[in-house]
Amino acid sequence: PNTDILHPERGGIKVNDDGWIVVNKYLETSQPNVWTLGDANGKYPFKHKANYEAQVVYYNAILKMGVKADYHAVPHAVFTYPEVASVGLREKESVEKYGKDNVLIGIHRYQDTAKGEAMALKENYFVKVIVQKGTMKILGAHLIGPHASVLIQEIISLMYTPEQSATPIVQGMHIHPALSEVVQKAFDSLSSPEVYHHVLEHHYQLPFE
Repeated sequence: PNTDILHPERGGIKVNDDGWIVVNKYLETSQPNVWTLGDANGKYPFKHKANYEAQVVYYNAILKMGVKADYHAVPHAVFTYPEVASVGLREKESVEKYGKDNVLIGIHRYQDTAKGEAMALKENYFVKVIVQKGTMKILGAHLIGPHASVLIQEIISLMYTPEQSATPIVQGMHIHPALSEVVQKAFDSLSSPEVYHHVLEHHYQLPFE
């Protein structure tokens, strides 16, 4: 942060020990009616996060709506080849938070869909999803493969609904043969962490978590 140069404290705006501007859950600083969004608050340095915060600040500073910033599902993508995209908790974090008996994990490879076969995909590109057992609440999703940053959006959008449930993906009709089927099939393959790791080792021959 550049707060050591800009000196926001001269305007009554507090910063934390690392120099980031301190905001409350409404993105208001310690100085009433002064708001902060984007990289300045040190939370998730992504442009899409700043766009989201701009909406929150508009609702609160202009419309006085009292909207709280929500960071439970901040997505990100790496635009390499193949693309990598992720949102929410990882497997280890999910198990630690909810317990292994309350977590289900699903995985499906691109190449095991009609579109993936048509694209002649040989690499182990995949979609991995994590949900809470019983409620189908989406806890996290991790994709590696073509158009991962696009495919994950279906999951992200549901994580911002009241139930955060994966049920619409499971029950919703997906176009065939479209690459989006790999997302649906990942949720169709939900199993316990033990079974998931057995599948990785003996079927996919993938050692990762």
